[in-house]
Amino acid sequence: MFLALVFPSLASVTGDLQFRMLPAAGRFVADYAETLDPVFYEPDLGQEYDCWDRVGVQDFNLTIPINTVTIDMEQDRLLVDVTFGQIFGGNMTLYALDAEYTDSCPEFSSTINYVTLANGHLMMELTAREQDGKIIFDLASDPVIEGDLTTDIDYFPDDLVLYFVEDLIFEEVQSEVAAEVGPVLTDFFGSSLYDGEIEGYEMNLAVGDIALSTAGLDLGLNLEMNFVGTPTCEIPDAVEASGRSPELDFGNAPEIADLGLGLTEEMLNTVVTEAWKSGAFCIEPDGFTELNEDIGKI
Repeated sequence: MFLALVFPSLASVTGDLQFRMLPAAGRFVADYAETLDPVFYEPDLGQEYDCWDRVGVQDFNLTIPINTVTIDMEQDRLLVDVTFGQIFGGNMTLYALDAEYTDSCPEFSSTINYVTLANGHLMMELTAREQDGKIIFDLASDPVIEGDLTTDIDYFPDDLVLYFVEDLIFEEVQSEVAAEVGPVLTDFFGSSLYDGEIEGYEMNLAVGDIALSTAGLDLGLNLEMNFVGTPTCEIPDAVEASGRSPELDFGNAPEIADLGLGLTEEMLNTVVTEAWKSGAFCIEPDGFTELNEDIGKI
């Protein structure tokens, strides 16, 4: 992985620490998403359909192996392309209920021995937003799924029922994978990059601003840092840290880079100020004597 470090000019997000995941780094997120292997089970799925009061499937189950995930960055959205191994389900009960005996929709029950979906391919668009210091990914539009469906059903009265089963399978694969991918991406970035205490410093580093474009995913991160321990020496009343916190320009990041990272003056001053409060820069009188001796040897 190649990291480019840049310093202030102009960009699209604000924050103490500004971070760009360039398009090439999308593969790391994709590798993480490929660890999914959803298994979907529902005791009873069904609805009113045509002239039946209800057509449904009991013990509806699908194993959905994910082969590849590809992520492309566009203006204001991520394009996610998912390919599957063979999706499989079996030993389900197909049924239809109808209280009207004079119509052409008879009640029945049958066994779905198996269903398979080969060459499955799902495409979806996601938008990103900040909420409570974390990234949330939302569907921008309905996902599109395609593939070659095969079913083995003992009996069904007409093709309408078969169409129902086929639509149900596509819809459930679509909704199940779409429901998984967004939270997985959120988990990848984390609800907060850090929130806790280290060696007497309380720190919180969380997302404050987000922008998506063909150039990459930009994150503006806000740092809260306070020394809450006991100083190693007497410290006068400390002033609060301040400094410039401009938007940063990642336009000069090398094309081979995966990530860009920018630090603002305000963030650096915050870190130095809190370190000073801890006594990190204290020098005892003997230290000055040794320092003078060392300088005299130069």
